[in-house]
Amino acid sequence: MFVGDVILSAREAVPDLPGVLAPPGSEISVIAGSTAPFFPAGTYYAVATYVDIWGETSPGPEMQITLAANQSFSVIIGGQTLRFVTAINIYLGNSPGGETWQYNFPGPFTGQPENITFTSTFNVITPPFGNSAFLPDSGGPVASASQVFRWLNDALNRLSGLNGGIPDMSGFGTQQGKANYLMPGDWQTLSDAWYDGYPLFLGSSSLAFRHNTITALSGMMSYTQVADTLIVELFTQPDRNAGVGLLSVGMNPLSAVAQTSGMTGWVLPFGLAQIGSPANDNSGLGIVANYEIVAYTLSGNNLISLVRGLGGTNAQNWPAGTPVYELNCMFKGLRAPQLYSPGMAANTLRLPSSWIPLMHMYLLARYRRIEQQEDEALKLMQTFEAGAKEATKKKPAVGDRQIQPQDTVAVDVYPLLSREFGGGIIP
Repeated sequence: MFVGDVILSAREAVPDLPGVLAPPGSEISVIAGSTAPFFPAGTYYAVATYVDIWGETSPGPEMQITLAANQSFSVIIGGQTLRFVTAINIYLGNSPGGETWQYNFPGPFTGQPENITFTSTFNVITPPFGNSAFLPDSGGPVASASQVFRWLNDALNRLSGLNGGIPDMSGFGTQQGKANYLMPGDWQTLSDAWYDGYPLFLGSSSLAFRHNTITALSGMMSYTQVADTLIVELFTQPDRNAGVGLLSVGMNPLSAVAQTSGMTGWVLPFGLAQIGSPANDNSGLGIVANYEIVAYTLSGNNLISLVRGLGGTNAQNWPAGTPVYELNCMFKGLRAPQLYSPGMAANTLRLPSSWIPLMHMYLLARYRRIEQQEDEALKLMQTFEAGAKEATKKKPAVGDRQIQPQDTVAVDVYPLLSREFGGGIIP
């Protein structure tokens, strides 16, 4: 689900519909081509529409095309960036206004002039009468885009506060002998952690030995809140540098494979990886973070079966040459919500499913308040609060309930003051 889905559901209910994508103009044309499949000779008529995530535009101007024998159709896309456009639909027919054969051409589009050849696959659909290609990043007659995004963030903060945060996972790459790291993201609590696949004991920082560096397999993680910064300490200090590599092929937000080259030091066959610049300033270079956390399975030099946008990050476009980092220290817990602003409607909204209808209800309550329908706004807000408290009880469960000693799962890991090993594993 996208951020814009929640916004649009509330705007449709009011109604307070946002702006729409303009229909195609002269930048799209259909001409006779010479590449199979060939169409019967004759005169045809065509209209084009743009498709975005939320709908389809009304048709652009009608075009007339005459085909001779052994000719086909080609779509000419002018040299301009088609922002927000995910596909182009071309509707063909034998008479003016009689277009009923829909041909779909999915993006992405390069922004450079393109010539796309028709295929033999089509649907029997008439062009839309209205424009449903909404742009949830824009405002409506009642509320501006900025207002609605503020309401969205307020709902997220309230839900997060009542539920302790959003369940998620993330990680960071270690450096040999380095104990302290800045935690990427804004986390409320941590429940589990692993170093190089081994469970970490989440303990007090007072248990760490700090007289000198002890480089081994880390056995304990502790963390300290300093104002708005979370500092993590590993004991013993990590015994290796996390793996690194480079994207050899660019990625879009839907890519499920990261093709890489020049991979060095990569150990874990599955886990978490980071695409983009460092998630924190552990490098000491002061690099501004722009990154994405993904879950992966390693296959040769490629990261496959990707789960995108973890740890409060967003799936996005990445060019070839972007660095990829192994996150060999992984953790999970509850994080603070990511806050959104106009321009982020196409971002994936990663929330527990029980929160989605509550988000809709909260936005609707704020609309009713603008309309001065105070009684209905109060009822909606009370329903939201009750639903938010009920959502705290809906925690996912896997398998039978079991009681584990020491409130742990599978093994207990205790820190040991040893130069050879960082933790004792007790089955």
